[in-house]
Amino acid sequence: MMMDQLIAQTQMIEAPLNLEHPQQAEDLCNRVLQTSAELIGVLERETEHLRKGDTQSINSLIARKTSLSTTMMKDMTTVNANASYISEVVPQQIELLKDQHAQFQRSLRVNQDALGAVKAISENLLRTISNAAGSTRSGPETYGRSAAMATNAAARPTAVSVNRTL
Repeated sequence: MMMDQLIAQTQMIEAPLNLEHPQQAEDLCNRVLQTSAELIGVLERETEHLRKGDTQSINSLIARKTSLSTTMMKDMTTVNANASYISEVVPQQIELLKDQHAQFQRSLRVNQDALGAVKAISENLLRTISNAAGSTRSGPETYGRSAAMATNAAARPTAVSVNRTL
């Protein structure tokens, strides 16, 4: 999903719901826990695809990750707005949310590290290709009239070939 679509979805998040019953608080916390667990799973799958170099499979995860992130942001806004009430009526859920949040942060850090590694490799590869394509050589080595190597061939860029089997 494009960044502008994510921003539009985030802007559609409604104002936080004021919780009035303990069941609402518990249901909200359970929904956040479930969404967070699913988001952690998506991040871990994405990280595995990154480590394997399987970037095509990552595209199938983007829509789900965006949807889960939007839901998570909306629900966390409601949790934050009602934190004192939730702490009073379902204090055990707060501890579960904190533990889940710590696990989410770890998964996110690992994912960001994998993305950083892929980015560094891609940048290095593009820099190497760019340098090779931009360099000039004296052209092909050929023999001149007297069977001696020609020395005054015009300078021209080096050809670049791409091996698609990598």
